Amino acid sequence: MKRIAIKIGLLFAIVSIASFFVHKFLLPFGWGDDSLYTKIQYLEKNHQKYNSLIIGGSLEYRQINPYTVDSIVQGSGIDMRTFNMAIDGHNFVQQMNDMDYYLDKWGSSLDYIIVSLSSESMFLKNQLHQIKFVQWVNLKSAFLGTKINLEAPMPLKRQVQFSYFYAMTLVENGLLFGLGDEFSRFLVYGKYNRDLAYLGKRNDGYFPYDLEQDHMFLDNQWEEKLLRLSRENYLKQKPQRDSLIAINKRQFAGQTKDNKLIESQLEILLKLKAKAEKMGIKVYVSVPPRTRTSYAVLMAIYDELPADCKFELADPRIYPEFYEVENGYNFHHLNVKGAELYSKAFGEKLVELEKARK
Repeated sequence: MKRIAIKIGLLFAIVSIASFFVHKFLLPFGWGDDSLYTKIQYLEKNHQKYNSLIIGGSLEYRQINPYTVDSIVQGSGIDMRTFNMAIDGHNFVQQMNDMDYYLDKWGSSLDYIIVSLSSESMFLKNQLHQIKFVQWVNLKSAFLGTKINLEAPMPLKRQVQFSYFYAMTLVENGLLFGLGDEFSRFLVYGKYNRDLAYLGKRNDGYFPYDLEQDHMFLDNQWEEKLLRLSRENYLKQKPQRDSLIAINKRQFAGQTKDNKLIESQLEILLKLKAKAEKMGIKVYVSVPPRTRTSYAVLMAIYDELPADCKFELADPRIYPEFYEVENGYNFHHLNVKGAELYSKAFGEKLVELEKARK
């Protein structure tokens, strides 16, 4: 029995060491996420062109046009040259992981980082076992995700379930379990076979869903059908649209019970903000419209942030235009028209904060 235990221990140690070297030297940051790795490879060669990064999920990737934002900010005499580094599906934990990496990688050329407060540590279950999700979960991010889960205002069963998901995904990534094909493909030609469409028309990282649906038709017709279906349902389901808006209004009015402060989420955000500021980088935190996460949860964190570094454009009582059907692509995203309105307001908020600091 003792020999078996020793052999198992040795095998585990060998596998762990091998995994460390594989991830350290063969698999660069973002390797399993096509759009993320495409953006990283582009910035490797072009980061000196930009002094501002937007970090977030699809609510930023699909809704913030750097060209529009920069036009407004530069029109006020402020030098801001923005690249949209937001990626579909990136929750708060991933965003903090991204931000930490970008600070180490390109911090010397940055003056601004604009990070989204639009999610927590939860994720859609259909992301499990998918290379895009698995490849980023390391020990540090799994610990943070679990810590946030256990503080979040949700039932204990759900807390335990998603903590288990993080642990399971950590093991999958560490052992490259089920990722053999993707791993081999990346080593052979993955570094070069990238879809540059994800950089957007101006190579600034902005790629709205209106363009994505046409691109998917050529590349992945099944996902394209799902995307179009989400839009069709949005246009047809007025009761659901009205219900979501009503829920958002109650959340902003403080009429829900989930306004508990997730302290570990606030802590990591302030920690990375301080790291950036030591490097001379200004950090702004934005709250976008149409989030899946309760605004009661998000605003509990938002309210604890310094006034000179934050803005929100999410309250439907103040910004009803971002919830109007003609400006929406689906229930949780704006279309190109709505994104332009949002990007303009986004730029105006940045100008206000910059002027207030002077």
